[in-house]
Amino acid sequence: SSPTSPQPISRNNPNWREILLIRHGATALNSNDHTVDRIRGWQDWQLSDEGREQAVKLAKKIRVIRPDVLLCSNLTRARQTAEVISDYIERPYPELSAAFLPWDVGCFVGARSVDAIPRLAAYSIRWPYKQVPGGEAFATFRMRLFKGLLNALRCHVGLVGIVTHHRCERLIKAWAKAEYPEDGSFDQDEFTKKGEPTGHWEIIKIPVHRLELWEQWLVLQRPHRFHDSDLDRITAEHA
Repeated sequence: SSPTSPQPISRNNPNWREILLIRHGATALNSNDHTVDRIRGWQDWQLSDEGREQAVKLAKKIRVIRPDVLLCSNLTRARQTAEVISDYIERPYPELSAAFLPWDVGCFVGARSVDAIPRLAAYSIRWPYKQVPGGEAFATFRMRLFKGLLNALRCHVGLVGIVTHHRCERLIKAWAKAEYPEDGSFDQDEFTKKGEPTGHWEIIKIPVHRLELWEQWLVLQRPHRFHDSDLDRITAEHA
């Protein structure tokens, strides 16, 4: 099938794996009101009092499911959320991974979401290989997240829990809505719309075979558009 015109795939396929996708608890910059909500990016905010309460509520619900392993981004708000969950479900402390950092949107950090989202949409759709000033290209962010998902599912059996961020949740959902194209393309409206609230969790099915096909596509593209040094730099900075 063509990467840009994927064929529908059956969710009964044995190559599907489930992940427990968790968005971190609230910080001082989060708000359900888009006119107040601010872009966080890689700015390292701690959980607010509301965020800590959300983490406890999350943990109590997830205790019934008990993921076999818990991964999270290196940022404090994700790590604090994951640590609360780990305590409640009696699992080892979470594995930190730079793969699950949000998109580094550089100069847009601190801007009102309602103002920044249209401009970020242009970087993701029109200029995916162009670096955001002070940040990273959208294509680098997508490569990092998809590689992280694939590696997590290759390295861990059972239910993998991932505590991550709004833009990661949006990209996974947008790729799914587009029927998982092999070139990593995605539904633009789904990616840019307001996503799940802080403290949200859900079980999502991931087609591992489509991630593997994307990996093959990436190998063909890399000499022209990608540099391993981009991913190595991000990993080293957040090791």
